[in-house]
Amino acid sequence: MNHPTTSRASLRALVLALVGTMVALVAPAAHAAPDRAVGSFDTYKPAKFAGSAPWGIAPGPDGAMWITELQGNGIGRIAMDGRVAQFPIPTPGSNPFDIAAGPDGAMWFT
Repeated sequence: MNHPTTSRASLRALVLALVGTMVALVAPAAHAAPDRAVGSFDTYKPAKFAGSAPWGIAPGPDGAMWITELQGNGIGRIAMDGRVAQFPIPTPGSNPFDIAAGPDGAMWFT
C-alpha cells in the first residue's frame, strides 16, 4: 500500500488548523461561565534570542517554555517567572528545528 509523503510544512499547517478548530469549539464554553477568573498573559521579547530565529516551542514538565533557535544554534528556556536561559549546541550548524518533552521528563529536539 503506497501512502503519499507529507511534507513537514503541510503537517504543521494541518496541526495548526486542528488546534484552531479545537480553540474555536472550546472558546464559547470558556466564556459561558460567569464565575471564571479572567486570565492574563505577558509578552516577552528576550534580547538573548535576537537574530536566533526561534522556531519550535514546547512546554517543559516544569511549565517553562522551551524554544529551538534555528539560526542561533541553541535551545532557549523561558521560566514561569520570565527568566530566560540559553543552552548552546556544541555541534556547529546543527540548526535545531523542533522540541518536545519526552516521557522521561527530558526535552528532546531535532
